[in-house]
Amino acid sequence: MKRLLEKRYKLLLAVIMALAAMAAVWNRTGIFYGTNDDRVITEMLAGTVVQEPDPHVRLINWLLAAVICFLYRITGQIPWYGLCLILFQTVSWAVIFHAVLSCCRGRVETAAGIGLCCGCFLINLYSVGLIQFTSTAALMAAAGYVCLCLRQDRKGIWVFGGLELMAYFLRSDAMLMIQPLGGMVFLGLLYAADGEWQERIKRMSQWAGTVAVILVTGAAGGLLGYHGKEWQEYEQYNRARIEMFDYYGTPAYEDVKGILDRHQVTRTEYEAYCNYVMLEGDISPECAEELAAYARERNSSGVGMAEAFRLSLFGDVYEDPLSGSRVMAVLWLGLAAHVILSGNLKMAAPLAGLGMARTVVWSYLFYRGRVLPRVTYPLIFCESVLLLALLVKSGCPRRRRWIRLFDLCLACVFLLLGYGAGQAQYRYVKAEN
Repeated sequence: MKRLLEKRYKLLLAVIMALAAMAAVWNRTGIFYGTNDDRVITEMLAGTVVQEPDPHVRLINWLLAAVICFLYRITGQIPWYGLCLILFQTVSWAVIFHAVLSCCRGRVETAAGIGLCCGCFLINLYSVGLIQFTSTAALMAAAGYVCLCLRQDRKGIWVFGGLELMAYFLRSDAMLMIQPLGGMVFLGLLYAADGEWQERIKRMSQWAGTVAVILVTGAAGGLLGYHGKEWQEYEQYNRARIEMFDYYGTPAYEDVKGILDRHQVTRTEYEAYCNYVMLEGDISPECAEELAAYARERNSSGVGMAEAFRLSLFGDVYEDPLSGSRVMAVLWLGLAAHVILSGNLKMAAPLAGLGMARTVVWSYLFYRGRVLPRVTYPLIFCESVLLLALLVKSGCPRRRRWIRLFDLCLACVFLLLGYGAGQAQYRYVKAEN
């Protein structure tokens, strides 16, 4: 009975902490959209553009868009899409907080867990104040893996599945970006765990089956909402538009005049396209692809695989004070030292798995030129929160008090650096909002 009350108490505490953290950001900086894409999504779902709520928003899954459109049809006075993003983030933070607190025993460990949770929230303040669907989906995916790694009960796999599914619905690319990191950590922990191999294989099968069901469900939602030749052409057009507008920029009219003349696009029509003014039928999918190919060839960094690998370890992106990369670096060094000092070499498996996965993901992003802050900030945070989960999971034998002291010092450094990153992000978000 006492243990049950303790579990409910920690769940209630985690929910209160998540609500308080989100309310504090709302009060101090406000919560606004961080990208134009979210504003466009809102206008489509609310019916501002076509005078009727339309779930055909290609950036998010049709199944989720249909539910939000239904809410807008009930009343358009409530910003349902924005509230959904805030709800998703609040639930994700509650899950992370509860998973961490569930591993704490006694008042001292619980107090330390609360401190770690607060530091974790601070290094992601940017993605809360400037909310957007990509960072929110990445947060949900990371929260799912934190829950899966720290909780061994059946509810953990259900919470994991729910968060990953909603993350896929909201932004499939962001959810898939986190899978290699979270998956390698989970598999490494299975290898390091004690017990029968049958139990480990069962948990691995549950994880793999859950991810497979999510991918199939998400694909079915896409086919349900977007099928036929017209949607295939739109997908072709949209991919080219995103590549040019988000990563390479729009070329000057004089530079692409030959392409535009070949597709019978006037200067006025092209300038309207560059300024997000959509005139029906002005830019064909084939023309958009040629423009994107030209922009890619002209502005591509030309980074090879070897250079991308180097940048994944020592890139300039880690020098950004808003990214929280210092916190991530301290966690990497601290966890490596903990594994060596404690002699718990099995914990090197999830740590090495995360290292390999993050190197592959970062190398791919540098190779493809996908290193925008809206991608790199959430990825750095997700890597940090997975490292934090490993720190909580690793623990230490009671008899080795000096290792516990080392972990306490590491936690204090984490809080100080998290506070510093939070201050920098707060000033930036406050100025932007």
